[in-house]
Amino acid sequence: MQKRGQVTIYIIVGIVILAVFGIVFFLGSNLTKQDFQSELKNVKIPEQIKPVKEYVDSCIEASVLDGAQFLGGSGGYIDIPVDDLPRGVFNEFSNSLEIGSSEVAYWYYKSSNNLDKTQVPSIQSMEEDLEEYLNENVVYCLRDLDNFEDEGFEVDYDIFDVISDVSIKDTHIETRIYAPTDIRKGEVGIYLDQHLVDVDVNLGKMYNLALEVFEKENEENFLEEKTIDMMVVYDEIPFSNTEFTCERLVWSKEEVKDDFREIVSFNLGGIGLSDSDVVANDRGYFEVDLVPDKGVEASFEYMPSWPFQMVVSPSKGNLLIGDSITQDNPEIAKYMNLFFCMNNYHFVYDVKYPALVSLVDEEGFMFQFANLVVIDKNSPREFVGVIDNYGDEGLLGEEFCENRVNELEVAALDASNYQGIYGADVSYSCMGSSCYIGGTDSNGVLKDNFPVCLNGQVYVEKEGYYSSPAIVSTDVANSRVGMLLEPYYDVNVRFRVVDLNTGGGRNLVPGEESAIFQFRNLDNDYSTMVVSEMDEVTLVNGNYEVTAYLMDEGESVTIEGQKVFECVDVPRGGVLGVLGFEQEQCFEYEYEDSEVDGIMSGGIVFEYEFTHNDLGGASEMTLYAPFVKEISSYDDVFDIINNLESRNVENYRYPEII
Repeated sequence: MQKRGQVTIYIIVGIVILAVFGIVFFLGSNLTKQDFQSELKNVKIPEQIKPVKEYVDSCIEASVLDGAQFLGGSGGYIDIPVDDLPRGVFNEFSNSLEIGSSEVAYWYYKSSNNLDKTQVPSIQSMEEDLEEYLNENVVYCLRDLDNFEDEGFEVDYDIFDVISDVSIKDTHIETRIYAPTDIRKGEVGIYLDQHLVDVDVNLGKMYNLALEVFEKENEENFLEEKTIDMMVVYDEIPFSNTEFTCERLVWSKEEVKDDFREIVSFNLGGIGLSDSDVVANDRGYFEVDLVPDKGVEASFEYMPSWPFQMVVSPSKGNLLIGDSITQDNPEIAKYMNLFFCMNNYHFVYDVKYPALVSLVDEEGFMFQFANLVVIDKNSPREFVGVIDNYGDEGLLGEEFCENRVNELEVAALDASNYQGIYGADVSYSCMGSSCYIGGTDSNGVLKDNFPVCLNGQVYVEKEGYYSSPAIVSTDVANSRVGMLLEPYYDVNVRFRVVDLNTGGGRNLVPGEESAIFQFRNLDNDYSTMVVSEMDEVTLVNGNYEVTAYLMDEGESVTIEGQKVFECVDVPRGGVLGVLGFEQEQCFEYEYEDSEVDGIMSGGIVFEYEFTHNDLGGASEMTLYAPFVKEISSYDDVFDIINNLESRNVENYRYPEII
């Protein structure tokens, strides 16, 4: 009985401690808010000085509103993080959606090497972005004070000491600008070391609603589910069906893709959030089960001009082919054709496209973000990773970084010579919270206490080096981890062409040919690309998968239309699916004439290892773009595209380093 009583006492004490902690936290946050509001109310400005002060406050308010609009319009960033691989042929989506001359950050997207990525901003990161924006722009407000001299004012200010401090609330932004300002008119004057401005804007509220929409999509994949419904419902998208027709079912992949774009654009425009006055069971198909505040409108958008990736199988070049059961099997046909003809088809789709989510309040303030919609093998994408930067101050908050308990020794070594690297920055990340720990000493070592975390990530960064994070648990004291940093090597490049038919080499034809090389390091996540207009490429040591293209960009090339006799193997479906056999399908298809300004005349995929010795001593590297054939027909186009990885490399010339 005594032991049970002791346990009960401990539980009660624990509850009391938690309650006290909650009360202290609540009072602390409210006191902070009251401090700002009370300070704002207590600011007393002489009547003679008010014109100048009112101008400064209105100018600061305008700057805050401008910054808030930048944040809202770009997905919570004033400057969107730079993607590892620039937007281009090999990274069509990148980490932001281009809309005219502006960009909106993806909160979920696929990296260039098809990894799941998130970049959800936090309230803290938005505050930091806004503070930096104000530091740069409030100086213009101060400079304009010189205009008041004609009205008899004497104004002294220091534009080099402007420091901004903002706190984003649901319906307003508390703004404190530290900018020493001395204002005088005649015998009346006042010295202000700071300017307090409370700006009414629903940035915090709209951001929180955007988070709810993002969480809903991440949990339920409602955008993917509705996309799959479109694939099933619309006849323009061949999906899975058995049709009783004697006509051979053949679709153009490009036409299907164009129709798919238009269908997605039309249907996404109908999606919205629920009306608060509607009972949940009565909400329509296009309504997302989230109820916003009164006056807030939500829209989901895809424009046909935006990127859209679609891979379909089975296919043959640009064709999707139905399985005509009765027409292509004489034994079945002689019985079944007496009654009907049957076509069966089942296509598997991989689809990626961006969806823009926009939220607008009654005052017209907008918060929007982009989200990549991903269909993988006819199924919604699954993302189970950590949402980076999620929450007001990371998932663990400031206390995580301040509570350093266990010592960890981190050694930063140059991978080319295993020498210690001085001045490398070491940080530690866990559950969306990232903490800067310090810099390495002259031996390349940092020994310091780290916050406690299971499977956190140690990052070591130094200019001129590439580094991948290491997974390290800090629940045990006195641990050690060595980090190998790969030095970047800038290598001069020149480009030539190799004929894969003869092995002969030649220079690129100026103005008519260009070369593209994509490098993907198989030993780490580093990737880069170089085109023939560039003079150098930056590489790190490792084994690479290299994809090389030769583009003919001279005068327009006309590909003459032709009738082609195609044969493909298509799995049986419908009533014959249980037999599990395939059948060769042969048919005639007519291609129309087409004219193109640039076309691929060669391509190849190969592996190549670049070592420290190669890169460190290189003065120049020659890269060979492969020539396969002159393009004159659709068969030629399909041959180059479909055989990149299987092409014979016997006559190919690998990179030459001198």
